[in-house]
Amino acid sequence: APHHGHHHAPSEMEESARLGSIYENYDEAPLFDHWAEYAPHYERHLPRPCSHRRRQQADSNASGLCDPVKMLEIGVQSGGSTRIWRKYYGDQLRYVGVDINAKCKRSESLEEHIKIEIGSQLDKDFLDKVCKEHGPFDVVVDDGGHTFDMINTTLHILWPNPKCLKPHAVYAVEDLHAMNMCDMKVAGMPYCDSPAQFQSLLGELYSSILFYWDGKADGHQNAKRSPHPVWGNKIKEIHLYDSLMFLLHGDHQPITRINKGYDKIPYS
Repeated sequence: APHHGHHHAPSEMEESARLGSIYENYDEAPLFDHWAEYAPHYERHLPRPCSHRRRQQADSNASGLCDPVKMLEIGVQSGGSTRIWRKYYGDQLRYVGVDINAKCKRSESLEEHIKIEIGSQLDKDFLDKVCKEHGPFDVVVDDGGHTFDMINTTLHILWPNPKCLKPHAVYAVEDLHAMNMCDMKVAGMPYCDSPAQFQSLLGELYSSILFYWDGKADGHQNAKRSPHPVWGNKIKEIHLYDSLMFLLHGDHQPITRINKGYDKIPYS
């Protein structure tokens, strides 16, 4: 552990705890099947592991520095990601994996705070039960069946439920290239009817951020406008990458106009 009270160079162990390095160096059972380019995006948006934060903090006992990270991952499959997240977060991790395949229970490791629940991401009662027993979560990763119905249904169930998501949770959806391959099937179900389905959802998510804008209101902002019935005013940010999306949960406040200086050309 670093000495308290001064900065230190990252140790070899800490450097190897970078997510990209963990991906590259993984060579064990169970199988890890993933996309390398996801790593820096996860590092940017997910809570930083304690070992990483200590590099930038003179006092490693700062308040809240080593709070547990509660993660819900939908889609466990072979189980490689359970090992990846454990390597990244160490004892800080509180992991719950959801999969419809009972064989995935093999990845459970209760002494490492890794719990596997068997059920469908389309089952609201099941997901509500997972949230009630294990939530609310800091991080949700949807790496499930990748059909639009699965992505859309799960998001509608988890997002508005405070027992599922913490106030500043991060919600990731992986492998969105499936939304461009609607003619392919998983378990007999097509990924989507058309790419327009996800495009419409994405537009709806973004529009919910703009809910308070009103062309008839003073300053074009109307605080009395009702937020979206599902997304509310709880989408602070949307980040899009190749095949990967992050939704940042939190209270979204109206933006503030700056009108300073002089010598203005009036709007015509």
